[in-house]
Amino acid sequence: MVCGTCGGKMSYANKGDGNVYYVCAKARLGGNCSYQSIRYRELEARILAKVPEMFGFQENEKEEAEDHHIAELRTKLLGVRAAIEKLIDMGEGGEGQIPELVERLKKRRKEEEQIHAEINQRIGLGERKRTEKANRSELKKNILEILEGDFEGIMASQDDSKRIRLKQHLAQSIKEIKIHFGYLNTGELAVWWPEILLRSGRVIVASRDPETEILFQKYLEENNLDENLEEKEVQVEAVH
Repeated sequence: MVCGTCGGKMSYANKGDGNVYYVCAKARLGGNCSYQSIRYRELEARILAKVPEMFGFQENEKEEAEDHHIAELRTKLLGVRAAIEKLIDMGEGGEGQIPELVERLKKRRKEEEQIHAEINQRIGLGERKRTEKANRSELKKNILEILEGDFEGIMASQDDSKRIRLKQHLAQSIKEIKIHFGYLNTGELAVWWPEILLRSGRVIVASRDPETEILFQKYLEENNLDENLEEKEVQVEAVH
């Protein structure tokens, strides 16, 4: 986990009030970065709420049409093989010019080989997809059991084995978590949010704190940003 301001590591801090926090390690040591602390439990809640999105649990499983495509290819293959048999019969019966028949037969043989290769490729692809789907279903079942289905069990649980299992799953998917801070013109912290970079290259932005909604809206206005924290297009009126 890194600080979105300086890129340094975020460190774990216990302030002795019963709550644990994350702070920028550089700022904590008096370096050139703003000292901002975020509550561990709140950060954990935001990240766990994104677990379904991280692992693709919310994606609708589409019915594969591979069997249909393979059936079409096999029908096409039968037609090509029938044409090959006909060309062979024509050659044996002495019909037509032999060089021409040989060339046509060569093309049909090549077409047969290509169709056969595509069928095998689609069969292999279908098997891999079925395996991936089974693995994803097993992973979903495992993680939801750890989280007890409501993303609260793991935070309240004292069962370290659950945390370790969840950490192993997340470590395989998450490359980095970057904590971003948004400030007002006065220097007051308006909002912070985690940006989760997955090993697949996908980026997931966790939700902001609803308790800071007024400050967040002010931050958007001052920085000309929209709700997705993206810069708005500036409309300039033409002067005549």
